[in-house]
Amino acid sequence: LPKTYELLSEAYLGLGRKDDAITALEDGLKTLEAMDPEVVLWMVQLRLGGAGGREAATADVRRWAARTAKRPGLNDAIAGLLKEDAGDTAAAAALYRRSLEADPSRVIAAQRLFALTPQSERAALLEPILRRALRQERRIDEYQNLLGVLLAEKGRHAEALASFRRATEIDPDNPRFAANLAAAYARAGLWQEAAAAYETVTALQPSASAYMKLGSAYRQLRRPSEALAAFERARALGDASSAPLLGMALARAEMNQADLALGILQEGLARYPDDRALRSLYDDLVRKTRSPGSLPGRPGRGR
Repeated sequence: LPKTYELLSEAYLGLGRKDDAITALEDGLKTLEAMDPEVVLWMVQLRLGGAGGREAATADVRRWAARTAKRPGLNDAIAGLLKEDAGDTAAAAALYRRSLEADPSRVIAAQRLFALTPQSERAALLEPILRRALRQERRIDEYQNLLGVLLAEKGRHAEALASFRRATEIDPDNPRFAANLAAAYARAGLWQEAAAAYETVTALQPSASAYMKLGSAYRQLRRPSEALAAFERARALGDASSAPLLGMALARAEMNQADLALGILQEGLARYPDDRALRSLYDDLVRKTRSPGSLPGRPGRGR
């Protein structure tokens, strides 16, 4: 079946085996006349992402030209990728728009047009295209996600939240969708839901940034021990800024462990002596823990 080759290609790509992913699509085109020529667009995008890819992509375009010509707007999208790769982003954007006029459900063209369009112009240009496609098929997960981004940029947060929810319902294993949903929950002050969504993000794609946001959600829920663990994990994953230390200190303070919090802040101020947030929290904790008349000194001076 055509879908078998597409799924095999996705599986290879998930394993980081891009060449095998392309070969699977080529095999499908060679084997089945019914193979969707839209896969050529995907092949060209994959080719262009590698060394020497332009030559190989151009060869693919020529090889499958008779098939791609049968699909309205498909050659425009393919040409858009080649124009963008050559640095002509204005021409690429125009080609993507023309492709989407022919078929608004062409996801790669919509993604590239989104990336090339200034934020101030995105909603006016792309929202009608996305909604037109979603009226035909609501289960285009990437479109639900992109629509959510556009709505959030316009301040329509309740509608954005609904779109992000639909995206994650369709593809619950996509870390981008989960992260956008978590951020939307956080903007709405729905911290229980935000924490659950960030837990999903950290399970799917662990990163320092995701753990920092998870720690902040736990703090909002007054779960300082879990917040501490999240901030420590962010630091272990490579966040070398002062932010994890500040989060760890705040969590320790909320656990009534002022001495441990001060120790973390001393470490932080030794590295970032001009950090105002660390200094403010340090001075505040010193005032609360030292007896009257005991003057706080700078960290490391033993006072």
